[in-house]
Amino acid sequence: MDLNRPTQKPKKKKKRTSDDVAAEAAAAGEEEPKKKKSKKAKKAVEEEEDAAADQSAAEPVPEYALSKFPLSAATVTALTARGIDRLFPIQGQTFKHIFEGRDLIGQASISTC
Repeated sequence: MDLNRPTQKPKKKKKRTSDDVAAEAAAAGEEEPKKKKSKKAKKAVEEEEDAAADQSAAEPVPEYALSKFPLSAATVTALTARGIDRLFPIQGQTFKHIFEGRDLIGQASISTC
């Protein structure tokens, strides 16, 4: 052992930050790893999802709503102006076939609402 030679201290490892990890991933052509969310952030996301679910449950879209069919804006406007906001069941069930240009014979009772 050489006493005249100064001893070298082991180098301290630098703490890796999320930016360092992202930069390494980008250099390697990988996707950026997802950051962990805090409990508050997770709770906020859950509350937003619950609110969205409550809103969609409160306003269900009728089964044969005009918005579910490939109708032009002019057609939807004209129907809505006459108070029509959905198709009758026979119309909704046969719309796809007629829209594709197929011939069709349908039978429905008069009072189908």
